[in-house]
Amino acid sequence: MLEYEINAGGETIPKDVAEVVNYVRAMNHGVARLREFPLSLRLIREIHGVLLEGLRGQGWLKFFLRGVYDMTM
Repeated sequence: MLEYEINAGGETIPKDVAEVVNYVRAMNHGVARLREFPLSLRLIREIHGVLLEGLRGQGWLKFFLRGVYDMTM
């Protein structure tokens, strides 16, 4: 993570680093939104969307955001 931050804007980001970056982004986003928005399913879905941006599992995001949880689809 530190190497990525030092060389920001450099080459491709390894998947594990991208996941950590998204976790940090999602947490910061959630904390900032809590100042103006109550803790709710809507906020959790919003944070989850930030968490999955560009990563594995992103295909399930559309189902999660609509509230459809049937994984057999």
